[in-house]
Amino acid sequence: MKKRNIRVVTFTLALTFTFTLLTTSVLKAQSTTIVYPSSKVEIANPERGWYDDYYSYAGGSNMGNIFKPLKTSELLSMRENNNITLILRLFYLHKFLEEDQVSQEYLDWMQADFDSIRAAGVKCVLRFAYSASQKAAVWDATPEKVFSHIESLADVLAANGDVIAGVQAGFIGAWGEWYYTKNFAGQGYVPDATDQENRRTLVEKLLTILPDHVSVQGRTPAIMRNIVGTEDPITEAEAFDGSFKSRTGHHNDCFLANASDYGTYTNLEKDLAYLHETTKYTITGGETCDASNQYSDCVNGVPRMVELHWTYLNRDYNKAVYDKWKEQGCYEEINISMGYRIHLVSATIANGANSGTSMPVSFTFSNLGYAAPTQYKPFHVVLTHAESGAETVLDYEGTFDDIRFWLPGEITAEGSIAIPSDLPDGNYMMALRFADKDAGLSLNPAYSIQLANVESWDIQRGLNMLNHMVSVGTGGEGSLPLGPTSLEGSAVSEIQIDLTWSYEAADETGFEIMRATDDDMIWEKVAELDPGTTSYSDVSLNKGTYYQYMVRSLNTYGSSPWSEILTIHTLGVGIEGVTKPVVEIFPNPLSSGNLTISFADLSEKKIVITDLSGRKIFDTVTSDSQININSEDLQPGVLLVTLIHTDGTSSERILVL
Repeated sequence: MKKRNIRVVTFTLALTFTFTLLTTSVLKAQSTTIVYPSSKVEIANPERGWYDDYYSYAGGSNMGNIFKPLKTSELLSMRENNNITLILRLFYLHKFLEEDQVSQEYLDWMQADFDSIRAAGVKCVLRFAYSASQKAAVWDATPEKVFSHIESLADVLAANGDVIAGVQAGFIGAWGEWYYTKNFAGQGYVPDATDQENRRTLVEKLLTILPDHVSVQGRTPAIMRNIVGTEDPITEAEAFDGSFKSRTGHHNDCFLANASDYGTYTNLEKDLAYLHETTKYTITGGETCDASNQYSDCVNGVPRMVELHWTYLNRDYNKAVYDKWKEQGCYEEINISMGYRIHLVSATIANGANSGTSMPVSFTFSNLGYAAPTQYKPFHVVLTHAESGAETVLDYEGTFDDIRFWLPGEITAEGSIAIPSDLPDGNYMMALRFADKDAGLSLNPAYSIQLANVESWDIQRGLNMLNHMVSVGTGGEGSLPLGPTSLEGSAVSEIQIDLTWSYEAADETGFEIMRATDDDMIWEKVAELDPGTTSYSDVSLNKGTYYQYMVRSLNTYGSSPWSEILTIHTLGVGIEGVTKPVVEIFPNPLSSGNLTISFADLSEKKIVITDLSGRKIFDTVTSDSQININSEDLQPGVLLVTLIHTDGTSSERILVL
């Protein structure tokens, strides 16, 4: 029996273990259902993840005098080599403490920065401040000066809203963090009624000059409530309605520091309940600042990120916290789960349609991240003519057509696409695109969402390929290859596995084989094979290790769906201690409905679910391929799911409810 360890390295597999989905293509009378495998590979998706911070001036208590412009080459390198798609740009305005306006020269420098951000294919979170140290002689400007400065920023911010992911309230206090201030607070930095009104006015002026899709983030829940003038969080009905309330979010620059995050929370239960609801519909992020206690441990940090729908973190601060996460085993899970991570689970699509008609489509997605996307992106189905390559972009119309409501868990989008009356007959390859809504960015793949699927991303066009072709009218030339079937394997030695499969057609130009291990579930291409091939020997493997394989066929038009996934282990000493993995725990996090646990075999096994104190909540014995558990039979919180095999070995997964 494996030791039970709650800090567990299994936390790495925690919230995202839905990656061994079986892949099949089932041809129905009028439609095809395809199930798509997911991947744990890191994705450079827009408006989420780790950010780098860039200050317009260097210095601490004494600010520098030389403006530090952004460099397109540096931002581009960070995106392409480190998957950094978000930066914090902190504009210091210390030179204008006694001026009524921000100078035109400074505004031109800001515009050049936005041009660099756009050219690099990234976005920014903004903050403005007047000082960079609590020891600075002057922390901020008077309210009148600040209001005037905001008005002078109106044109440049409005013109560049396409690359602004959010704006931290800023302006007040050292670093713009709303604490060390005499102009917006009194004794002990406590604001009186006049100060509160000035703070409210500041944010209202910011919200007024910013585009409607940009939120302003308050440093604490108390600040946020004062801004919007109500104790009530944002509701689903209010979300994205353009009101100031719907555009007021949260940033925390001492995240996971202690019970109150150094004063961020004044009533923990009340504040967290407020933030849990409000952060469903606004961007949330910040930085960590203390690694010295258990509050920043994985077992506490990951559930808090889930609870607050965490979207971004400063990757440079605090690195001691991140080192702890690497040691405890949750760093990689956090890395891929911040913000949204959307897996296309399955699609049911008609095989044919006539021009001028409505074609039904159904998609099941799973958001494996901590938050929904915070920016609207149109949900498009893209048809590409097999012969001419002409691209037709169609609007999806139906349920869940706004991805900003795709909160963590399962999303079933059922609707249709309208086939244009003038669309030429022919066969069309199908894909999904979630491009930026701004016309200037919509054709840049860097601003489109890549789904967390295996080998489906067309990086040149920003398309998520569906491995399906629809025939319009009388159809035409071109078809996708059929998929391989009956993938089987045998362990030849400690380092070799032999694979075989069946292929009945002769329409392929080759085959691709992908492999993953249960430890990381990151798929890698191990072979590209000639047409007619139905076997492959994979060598130089590790002994006593479980591997997973899938194969698909290729031709000049695209690829078939993936085969079913084969799980098999190499021979070797100690293989008895290797446990066959759970195929899927879905959805995870679970908010409501059923939890599905499916298995890689039909052997008898016991499922036990406990809380982190060890109290048993659920147990059963089954030899079925999957079980469904109603969320009402469980309890909210972080739960441990243990699969116990008949030989006494076990495997564990973390579930968040």
